Amino acid sequence: MKPFKLHLQRATLAAALSMTSSAFAGANPSISWDYGTIVATPHYPIVGEPAHIAVVVANPGDAPASNVQVKISFNDWGVTFQGWQEIDTITVTTIPAGGSATVETDYAFQNRTHTCLEALIVGADENTNPNDDRGQINLEIINAGETFSWDVPLVNNGDHPLNLLVVGACKGRAAGNDGALPPGPCKEDVKKIVVAPGEEVLIPINIDLGSFAIGQELEFELTAYDLGAGDGAFLPQNRNHVLLRIVRETARHLEKDARTKASAIAAAQGDKKNKNRIDEVIKALDKSLGGDWLDENHVKNGNGASVFAHTETAVQQIMLALDAGISRGDKIALDTLARNLTDAARMLAKANNGEAGDIRSGDDNRAAGDYKSALNSYKHAWQKGQ
Repeated sequence: MKPFKLHLQRATLAAALSMTSSAFAGANPSISWDYGTIVATPHYPIVGEPAHIAVVVANPGDAPASNVQVKISFNDWGVTFQGWQEIDTITVTTIPAGGSATVETDYAFQNRTHTCLEALIVGADENTNPNDDRGQINLEIINAGETFSWDVPLVNNGDHPLNLLVVGACKGRAAGNDGALPPGPCKEDVKKIVVAPGEEVLIPINIDLGSFAIGQELEFELTAYDLGAGDGAFLPQNRNHVLLRIVRETARHLEKDARTKASAIAAAQGDKKNKNRIDEVIKALDKSLGGDWLDENHVKNGNGASVFAHTETAVQQIMLALDAGISRGDKIALDTLARNLTDAARMLAKANNGEAGDIRSGDDNRAAGDYKSALNSYKHAWQKGQ
């Protein structure tokens, strides 16, 4: 058995990273280039909406660091390069020897662009090593409704800490997109992490799908290599991976597609009772696809709850049909429709900044095949996000 495992299921535990550094005599406020030192939330900030920026400032020195000033800036690599633009400068009163502090600020980017986010120590009462005062990350500023986001849990099954190199990249060509791959991790996203025995760490996958048409597919592979194996780190026995097949979809398109496929299944039924059951699915979807939509991924705050109600009715009718005497092939097709309708509800919740805990609960229920409970959780998430 490999000492670690990557899972394609949503976990509920928070990620934990372990970092070590050599102590310097005196105070040494520093900003590392390690994964997780500078974090933007959301991972891809949305144009015009506040993004939360957090920077970990460490002090590997043997004396407290005081009055540490951290300047956070970004550059704009648009048509006109405007240089580094300051977002905020934050002062940390004190950082204990061997400890760390997190500085935080919010900023709304105004243009869709690729940028760099920088954190720089610009002042401190004492700084014995000014060579570790700067950290940077690449950042994609996107328009709403353009991303795929998922957390892949990585578990250390062994009894020793693991030093891992985690690499994520898109495979081959994006179907139907003339070989073009989207920006972001598809170019190659590399992280070095330390995972304690028995620990579970979430690896976030965030991909910009803004250039993709509805229905286009890409494959994303996440691979972890055990650096503790030395020269053998890249041998099969010392690595593990998951492969995600991602199709850009919208909630409304999924519902419309489900209605089309349900009609085809109904038309193929020789038994009148079976046909009537599936006709009930179609009626519910017709109501769900009514006038309560604002766009492909948003429904009206007031009447939008009816979309969830009619979608739930459609899924309930599908479950009744699955218990009837229909063919195995039709049962598989109907189960796929139920999953897709559940995914449509999840998209509505995410697009409305739905409550994260309810979304995770819905994901767990969906994975267990409990679509009714999943729909209910996504509806609650959507309601809390209004």
